[in-house]
Amino acid sequence: MPTGGRRVRGGRAESGSLSAAVPASHTRAVELLTWSIALWLALVAAWLTWTPFELTQTRNTVQLFPETGVHDVAGNVLLLVPFGAIVALGARRHAVMRAAILACFLSAALELGQIWIFGRTASVWDVVLNTAGAAAAAYVTLRLTTRIRASRLAALIAAAVFVVIVAYVLYASRVYAQGMRLSGWDQTFQIAAGDEVGGERRYIGEVSLARICAGDGRDRLCAAPGAPAAARASLVAVAERSQVVELEAHVRSGSSTQSGPTRIVTFSHGAFDRNVTLAQEGQALVLRLRTPMNGVNGRDNELVIYGALPLRVPVSIRVRYDHGRVTTRLESPQRTRVVEHVFDGLAAPLLVRGQGPVNHVQSARARIFTVAVLVSPLILAGIWAIRGLRRTAL
Repeated sequence: MPTGGRRVRGGRAESGSLSAAVPASHTRAVELLTWSIALWLALVAAWLTWTPFELTQTRNTVQLFPETGVHDVAGNVLLLVPFGAIVALGARRHAVMRAAILACFLSAALELGQIWIFGRTASVWDVVLNTAGAAAAAYVTLRLTTRIRASRLAALIAAAVFVVIVAYVLYASRVYAQGMRLSGWDQTFQIAAGDEVGGERRYIGEVSLARICAGDGRDRLCAAPGAPAAARASLVAVAERSQVVELEAHVRSGSSTQSGPTRIVTFSHGAFDRNVTLAQEGQALVLRLRTPMNGVNGRDNELVIYGALPLRVPVSIRVRYDHGRVTTRLESPQRTRVVEHVFDGLAAPLLVRGQGPVNHVQSARARIFTVAVLVSPLILAGIWAIRGLRRTAL
């Protein structure tokens, strides 16, 4: 008959603690695996909360009770639920208390990190919600260990989180692939260089040899400012069919503080309705594309390269959009710089957020972070499988 919260299964003592649920010969290895899973879940939390992975020049504010909706509250409660459950399984004593304390420290670290992350807001209330979710998960998990062996429960939690992440990556990739396609372009729009169509965004400096091209090989065609209606219609058709568009121009910036952004070359109809625009903001190069996700203005998820256009330095610009991959080549007397915005399935979950701007540093870090999140549990599973095979062989 079970006593003291323990019961006997097949001659082996078992309790809510993971260390008591396995033979003494490999208790330490199981505990190490459990805490490794906890570290991976902490990485997952950072993966979700530290986008867009760019440090801000001025610290963000810390708020006590920010304005949040139901989705934000639910997300904060659920964020550390897997972490709290795994910590409870790995703790020897006071599992719920330890899960709450560690979750509180982890949440505080994540919120402190958001003080220096661009576009983020640190919140004390988020720490409270994260901790409450982790503590509740720890309590429920301990109750479940009376029916499910703790080591198996830990594996199930890790597997469930991994499946959810993979599904999220695949879903975001599909949404991105559809949402970032060149579509809905208007062939009646005009092509202009050095200013917006109709004025209001005059470029301060020199612009020459500006043109917009679409397609590859024999299908490639280009149109310059003032192109006739037939040429613009063909350009739109080829761009939407091939999903390839290039913008070229030679510029010499006359101001490092110009804003709007000022237009280098644009295929648009006024300041707020465009097919594609290449522009300058400060010393940054800005690309706006009309897609279902970016809208008619193209401002959402606009692509930005900071420091691309220094004052009074001649720069030859070529920007190529090719099925969601943007390659920018900047040639000046001092150097040639090639910058890539890689928005594949690995970067899409974190960068396709409709808040712009997105720069190449963010896209590169997002891909690296996502790879780490996906590969880490596979490595842990492989190590544990190899260990199991060795124990079986012995």
